Amino acid sequence: MIITKEWLNEFIDVSNISAQAIVDKLNRIGHEVASLKTIELDREIVVGFVTSCAKHPNADKLSVCQVDVGSESVQIVCGAKNVREGIFVPVSKVGSILPHGLTIKKAKLRDIESSGMICSAKELDLPDINDGILELDKSIGELKVGKPINAYPIIADAIIEVELTANRGDCLSINGLSRDLMASMKLNGRTFDKRVDDEKSLGIGRVVSISSQSNVTSQNMFRVAKNSSFNLLLKHKLRLGFIQESYETRVEGMIKYATHATGVLLNAFKCSGLENEEKKVSITIKREGSVDCVLIDNNRVTQSGVKVVKTQ
Repeated sequence: MIITKEWLNEFIDVSNISAQAIVDKLNRIGHEVASLKTIELDREIVVGFVTSCAKHPNADKLSVCQVDVGSESVQIVCGAKNVREGIFVPVSKVGSILPHGLTIKKAKLRDIESSGMICSAKELDLPDINDGILELDKSIGELKVGKPINAYPIIADAIIEVELTANRGDCLSINGLSRDLMASMKLNGRTFDKRVDDEKSLGIGRVVSISSQSNVTSQNMFRVAKNSSFNLLLKHKLRLGFIQESYETRVEGMIKYATHATGVLLNAFKCSGLENEEKKVSITIKREGSVDCVLIDNNRVTQSGVKVVKTQ
């Protein structure tokens, strides 16, 4: 089970507690910690803003960028496909040292001077979450040109890997481990605003069923979501990388993020695996004894492995 200090901080206030103190407490209460990694970056690696981006006159795959780094505007030659005008990026200034030991110096690339380096996530020893340079967004905090990247706690986080015993399935989430730490460290848990969607919201298809068995009541909710209706932000992508979770779509990524955070088991299926000949998805709740079963119109087995039964 992998957690990060800042992710944990969203459930309990550990802002004034060191990562090592959290590790020591986890070990004392029976959650053996396998590893602790802290992201530490040179303070000369800062937030930059690309004010202009033009094609290199002597190289098809290079771009010549003017980048505002707060104290000055510098010219940087960049080979990333996703570099463009109007984005915030991490810039390693001349004289800074990257995590793997490379010192940034002034250089000439195909006769054009370059003073600094626009960095990818991998070059900053962060999870390799995309191809090309790392694009910053406000999910990590207010983006201020010239501010050291190391000053953003969501990036300069501490990653803690805990080896849970088989009998502590209740701790297989950030929320679960936060409860144990909250009790042992006498901390207060944070409160969350509850959001309930309108049953008739546009773009949402929902079926809610209540079943009772052994005095346990459960609610099953099914929502049809368009993949384009939201974006995974940098905070989400980094944390999914920290916990080594891969995903194919934004919906799948967000579900994995939510499950790891809360412990609530969620799943998603591609509509292409559920559609019938009329390109429609039909979901019916049918009572079989005391258990609710989800039956989807069209008598076949889907790509997702859900058995589809012909409904009436």
